[in-house]
Amino acid sequence: MARLSEQQALEICILRSIEQSADNGGLWAAADAKEATREARDLTGHGTSFSDLLSRRARWAIDQIAQRSPDQAIRIKEPKWPAVAAWVLCACAFAAGGATDYLASKQQVDVVEASLLGLILWNLVVFLLVLISFLRTALHSGRKPPGLRGEAISKQRFKSALGFRVERARPWMAVCRDNWVMLSEPLNSTRTKIAFHAAAMFFAAGVMAAMYSRGLLTQYRPGVPDSTWLDIKLTQQVFNIIMAPGSWLFGLQIPDIQAVAEKRASGDTLGLAQTLFHLHAASLIVWVMLPRLVLVFVNALNRWRLRRAFPLPLNAAYFTALRAAWRGQMIAVVIVPFRYELTQQIRANLQKMLERIYGMSVDITIEQPVQMGQDPKDWKRAIHKEGHLAVFPVFNVVATAEANAHGALLNQLRAVVEPETPVVPIVDTTGLPPDNDERLRSRQRQWRQILDKVRAEPLFLNLGRGDERELSTFQSRLNRDE
Repeated sequence: MARLSEQQALEICILRSIEQSADNGGLWAAADAKEATREARDLTGHGTSFSDLLSRRARWAIDQIAQRSPDQAIRIKEPKWPAVAAWVLCACAFAAGGATDYLASKQQVDVVEASLLGLILWNLVVFLLVLISFLRTALHSGRKPPGLRGEAISKQRFKSALGFRVERARPWMAVCRDNWVMLSEPLNSTRTKIAFHAAAMFFAAGVMAAMYSRGLLTQYRPGVPDSTWLDIKLTQQVFNIIMAPGSWLFGLQIPDIQAVAEKRASGDTLGLAQTLFHLHAASLIVWVMLPRLVLVFVNALNRWRLRRAFPLPLNAAYFTALRAAWRGQMIAVVIVPFRYELTQQIRANLQKMLERIYGMSVDITIEQPVQMGQDPKDWKRAIHKEGHLAVFPVFNVVATAEANAHGALLNQLRAVVEPETPVVPIVDTTGLPPDNDERLRSRQRQWRQILDKVRAEPLFLNLGRGDERELSTFQSRLNRDE
């Protein structure tokens, strides 16, 4: 994870989508990507953090795009509609709370208000669910996909932040939006929680306001609710449980229900009605408003933290390439064909796929095929110990996998490169008929059996096709953001 602000993380996500897009509308080229890396290194200097280099690089690139193509300038702004929507939600909740109390009341104030009891019980259920959600998050780490509501809010925030109209949409925007929806889920979820907890407070405030408005008219009198199932003692116990915290906090006296009935019969109810109004208000404050206020505060603190240190994972292949540049290393990947002559189409597809994954600033070297038979050490021409982000041996699926040839090559490549440099074997399936699934599965099983002995997981790709399906398979192996 990197210590980046929300806007910095969004700028990095935008540039990444532009550099990895199959069609960025001519906004960015490989030369631009390499220049952006050089400029960022010059601007940040030595001793700076990797996240600072990423931020400077993205900011420089966005400024360059704005200068060269003003009509396609990327201007990020803070959306204003979420704050307006939150206040509208709170106002509606206040009105709904008042209407609920008005409709539920019966021209009197009861010792046990059914509407208040229901509201308190509902909030207790919500607090229990919040606790369960917190425990599940603590016990099960990992990023979870947003729900339908969260996805809709995140997409609308993204659109508002960039200010793009539909007619200006580009393919890279859709990819960036989908990535940002996943990345911003924790922050947007926190924002949504703040709005809904605040709305719950306003709902309770609306109930209280409507309840006190009953006291403006003298015909509202205290009453003891009649029940087929509850006797007077059980009603007193429920009443005491609900009122005890508010009574203790505000120093109010809890009346006896029998005394309430006697005073109601005698007509001396004014002071008793005032006490009941205050006790009900106190119970709402204690059971509903204060816990909701705590949840608002906790989520506001979490929102502040996430906005200052946005959870942007940096372990994908794209960031691996830029981290090498930050360290002053070569940004290069090497393709090592083994007993396999790559066609121009396959070479072009490999180049395109690797640029989509590692970014445009990477240097891609495709070596001459290694024969490993005529000269036992001819594979060493293709590889060096330092300077590679990854090494990709390419095999032909129609060949028979051999432990003393293909397996030996993988072991030798691993031994000569740096320990952290991945060696990923690609098995090209171009040579098999596309409609012969049984033959393909048979060849895959044979390759897996041999490469499994050297603890290598083959990546089966149709390099001759090199379409989005193959790219997706490639990305799922190398471009992990978890």
